[in-house]
Amino acid sequence: MAEDNQSTIASINKAMNQYNLLQVRLDTSQIMNEIKMFLNAEIEIVTQTDDGKINRNVISIGKAKANKEGINSILNWLQLVVNPQAVQGNFSVDKTGFSEKYEQYIEDFQKNLSTMLMVNLYNYNINEDEYEGIIDGMMNLIIPFMSRLIGNKERESYGETFKEITSSSMSDRRKIPLMGQ
Repeated sequence: MAEDNQSTIASINKAMNQYNLLQVRLDTSQIMNEIKMFLNAEIEIVTQTDDGKINRNVISIGKAKANKEGINSILNWLQLVVNPQAVQGNFSVDKTGFSEKYEQYIEDFQKNLSTMLMVNLYNYNINEDEYEGIIDGMMNLIIPFMSRLIGNKERESYGETFKEITSSSMSDRRKIPLMGQ
């Protein structure tokens, strides 16, 4: 009986770990927060007090790259791409593993971002010297983020994770004694 309980707990823990991993892969809030801090010229400092309490402080390290309206508009625009739904897409690959769709997407994204920022440069109070740096910073995020779509590997890995969670959950139900059985 103790071995069954140990096995059940191990299976539940494995399923929870798989679920947490899936949640981390789909949750884009941390990525968006990093971009927000980049645009606001902020960093987060984490410290621990003597009694073990964790403190998180956001401090300014310079001048924001745009005004509040600009930062919010850039973040809203970026959220249309950096979200759990977008990362579940698929850029097909040829027999060599090259994805023309991905390459075209990245090129189009950079052009659209550049245009959006240029058209609003003065409305958003973006210093002309910061223009390229903002684009480069965003592209440093988008290129690896969107590469997850190449060859449909992202969604295939979700399928394997879901299968693991489901099979662990189903086998656990058979092992857990109900109502004193």
